[in-house]
Amino acid sequence: MGLYFFSLLFIFVFAFALLLPALSGIGGFEIGKKNSKTSNDHRLKFKLSKEEGIGKSTSREYEVDSKTGLKKRVIGNYSEDPNTYDYDLDELITADDDENEQRPKVHV
Repeated sequence: MGLYFFSLLFIFVFAFALLLPALSGIGGFEIGKKNSKTSNDHRLKFKLSKEEGIGKSTSREYEVDSKTGLKKRVIGNYSEDPNTYDYDLDELITADDDENEQRPKVHV
């Protein structure tokens, strides 16, 4: 029973590892012919998809780290300067003052 379960689990994990890249759209496997008996060419080769065709959506942009080669999805480009803001500070201050004026004042 243990050998049967182990072999079934091994087949499931192996199939999952082979099919996951193909199902996610990252790449696929290509079966080729071996040229000669002495060559190191493998019959089963993994091929990555082209950069613009990764996944189902081609509108995603990626930023590649030059040191590690890892890709990071770019959601938005923001300024690295901590003194720049995406909003107007004077507008926020006046909105806060307006909220404080509208609150009923409680005397304790």
